[in-house]
Amino acid sequence: MNSSAMRGGGALIRLAVLALAAAALYAVFGEARSFGFLDYDDGEYVFRNRHLIEGGAVERLRWAFTSFHAANWHPLTWISFIADRALFGLDPEWYHLENLLLHGLNTLLALWLLVRLTGSPGKSALVAALFALHPLRVESVAWITERKGLLMAFFAMLTFHAHVSYTRRPAPARLLAVALLFAGALFSKPQAVALPLVLLVLDWWPLGRLGRRTAAVAGRGVVREKVPLLLLAAAVTAFTVAAQRRAGAMASLEGLAIGKRLAGAVIGPAAYLAKTLWPFGLTPEYPLLDPPFLQVAGAALTLAGLTVAAVRVRETQPWVAAGWLVFLLFLAPVSNLFQAGGQAMADRYTYLPHIALFFAAVWSGGRALRNHPCARNAAAAACVLLALASGWLASRQVGFWRDELTLFSHAVAVTRGNWKMHYNLGNTFERLGRDTDAEAQYGLALSVRPDYAEALNNLGAIRARHGDAETAADLFARAVRVRPEYGPGWFNLGFQSEQQGDLAAALRQYGRAAALQPDAAEPRVRLGRVLARLGRRDEAAASCRAALRLDPSSAGAAACLREVSR
Repeated sequence: MNSSAMRGGGALIRLAVLALAAAALYAVFGEARSFGFLDYDDGEYVFRNRHLIEGGAVERLRWAFTSFHAANWHPLTWISFIADRALFGLDPEWYHLENLLLHGLNTLLALWLLVRLTGSPGKSALVAALFALHPLRVESVAWITERKGLLMAFFAMLTFHAHVSYTRRPAPARLLAVALLFAGALFSKPQAVALPLVLLVLDWWPLGRLGRRTAAVAGRGVVREKVPLLLLAAAVTAFTVAAQRRAGAMASLEGLAIGKRLAGAVIGPAAYLAKTLWPFGLTPEYPLLDPPFLQVAGAALTLAGLTVAAVRVRETQPWVAAGWLVFLLFLAPVSNLFQAGGQAMADRYTYLPHIALFFAAVWSGGRALRNHPCARNAAAAACVLLALASGWLASRQVGFWRDELTLFSHAVAVTRGNWKMHYNLGNTFERLGRDTDAEAQYGLALSVRPDYAEALNNLGAIRARHGDAETAADLFARAVRVRPEYGPGWFNLGFQSEQQGDLAAALRQYGRAAALQPDAAEPRVRLGRVLARLGRRDEAAASCRAALRLDPSSAGAAACLREVSR
C-alpha cells in the first residue's frame, strides 16, 4: 500500500472516530435540545435581558464591556448571547445546541492538546472521554447560562495550544497570541485567572522549561513572560470583585469568618474528588453550611496525603504532581476563600479541573500496568465500561434539567439544608399559582438562613396577596434590614406604604429602590405616581420619563407620563 493510500486510510479512521465521538456526545446530552429556558439565571442572562436587543451594535458592544449586569464582568459571554438573540431570537433549542457544540469542541481541543504534549493518543482519548461524558458535565452543557464556562474553557484550551506552539518556536507574535487568547478566556469567565500559573506548571512538566536542569536565566525568562498575563488577570479580578460587591453577591471577610472560609476551601476539593468517584446526588448548588470538625479534618488529611504523595513522586511520575497542582489551581478562584453567592461548591466548577485530574489518574494507571500486558487488556475493557456507565449516568442527570419544577424538586430531595434550592422551588411554585407550597419552601429556606432577604421578600409578597398587609410589611422591613442594598424589598415596602396612605414613607422607599435598581423601570413609575399625588408634577414627569427610557415598552411608564403631563 502506497503512502498516500495509508494517509487516506488514516484520515478516514480519524473521521470515523470524530463521528463516533459526536454521536456519543449527542446521545448523552442531545435531550437538552428540547428543553426551554430556565428561570434560574436564564432570564437575567437571556430572555428578560433587554440589553441584548436594545440599541445598535455599537451600543450593545459598549454595554457588554462596561456592564456589571448579573453581578459579573464577562463581555465575551454577553457578546455570545447578543449574537444568539440576533440570530435565533428566543428559540432555546439553538442555545442548547451551541452549548453542546462548544462542549464537543472543548473535548477535541483537550484531546489534541494531550496528544501534542505527550504523544500518546490512546491515553489522551481515554482522558477526553472521561472528561466529556462525566455526569458533572451536565450542568455546564444543559444550563444555557453556563455558556460562560464553556467559552472560558474554549479560549483556555486555545491558550494552551498557543503556548505550546510558542515554546516550540518562540516568536513575539506567538507570545501575543497567548496573551490575546488568555484575554478571551478571562473575558468569558473570571475562573480563568489561574491560567498563568497553570502555564508555569506546564512549563515545568511536560515542556521542561523550568526545573533543576534549567538555567537560572532561562527560568527567570519563563516566569517574566507570564507577568503581563498576571497583570491582566489582576485587572479582571478587580472588575469581578467590584461587580460582585455591587450586587451584594460576594461575602465580605467580616460576613464570612476566615475559619469558615478555610474549612470550605479544604472541603471543596475533597468533595469534588468524592463526586468524581460517586457522581450521585448532584444539584445546581451545594449549600454553604457549618461543616462538622471531623469532616474538615478528614478532608484536610485527604488533601495533605495526596499532595505529599504527588510531591514524593514528582521526579519519577511528574504527571501526578502536575495534574494535581493544576486541579487545585483551577479550583482556587471558585473556592470558599473567595466566596461569591451562597454555594459551597458547584458541579460547573470542575469543568477544566477534571481534565487535569483524569490526566494524572490515567497516566498513573498506564505506568502501573506497563509491564502487565494481560492486565492492560482488562484495564482497557474496564475503561470502556467506565466511559459507558459515566455516559449513562450523565444522560439521566440531563433529564433533571428539563424544567424548574423537576430540577429544584430533585435538588431539595438529594441535599440537606439547601436553602437556595428551597427558595428556587418556592419561586417555581409561586409562578404556578401554588402559594401554599411556595410558602412552605420559603419557610424551609428561612429555617436554614433566617437572614435570606429574597425569601423574606417573596414570603411577604404572598402574604400581601392574601390580604395580610401587616405581616407582609413586617417581612419586607426584615428583608431590607438584613440586606439594606436589596432593591425589591424597598420597592415592596414602598408599595405597602403607598397602599396604607403613607406617601412620605412610600416616596422615600421607592427612591431607595430606584437608586438600588438602576436598570429597573417599575420603581420609577411608582415613584412618579407618588410624586404626582404629592403635587410635585414636574418631578413626577421626570421620573416617568426615566422609566420610559429604561423600558420603552413599559405601558405603566407611558400611562404614568400621560397622567402627570395633563
